[in-house]
Amino acid sequence: MRGGTWVIRVNKEFLPNKEKAAVIELTGEMPLTGEVFKAMKKRENQYLINSNPVWDIETQFEEAELVFSVTRAMYESDGRIIRVLQNKGNNTCTAIDEVFISLIDENAMDQEKETMVEGPVGDHRIMYWKNNIMAMAAGIIKPEENTPLAEYLQHLSHMELEKKKMLY
Repeated sequence: MRGGTWVIRVNKEFLPNKEKAAVIELTGEMPLTGEVFKAMKKRENQYLINSNPVWDIETQFEEAELVFSVTRAMYESDGRIIRVLQNKGNNTCTAIDEVFISLIDENAMDQEKETMVEGPVGDHRIMYWKNNIMAMAAGIIKPEENTPLAEYLQHLSHMELEKKKMLY
C-alpha cells in the first residue's frame, strides 16, 4: 500500500512566525519564493527543478477535472486511518491518509484573511486543495489488488455515499 507523498505551498505573508520556525526546525531552512525542495529525515534537502509542472500545484488544482467528496467512510490498517474519497461523477472510491484530511481545519482559519478551502479535486494519483493562502497536494493510497482495502473501496464504489450520509 503506497501513499503519503505531499506538497504544501503557502504564501509566506500569511504564514505565522511559529509555523515558519517549525518548517525551519523540521527542514533546516525556509525555501525561497519559487523554490521547491524535498526534505527527508537524516538526508540533505534535495532541490528540485521548479519548472516541472507537477510542482505548480495551484495550476494542477485549476486543471483537475475530477471532483471528489470527503466521505465519512474510513478504514484502519496497521494503526493508520485511511479516509475514503468518492468521485462525484461516477461514485468510484479512492483512499487517502486521514492526516491530510485533518490538515484542512476550518476552525484554524483566519476568517478575515482566508477564503474557504476548495477541494478535493484530482486525478487517479493526487488530490488537491486550495484557497487564497495555500495549496496542498497529497498522493492517494493505491492498495494492491485483492486486498481488504481494495475490496472495501470496490464495494463502496457502488453506493452514493454523499447522498446517503452513511457512516462506516
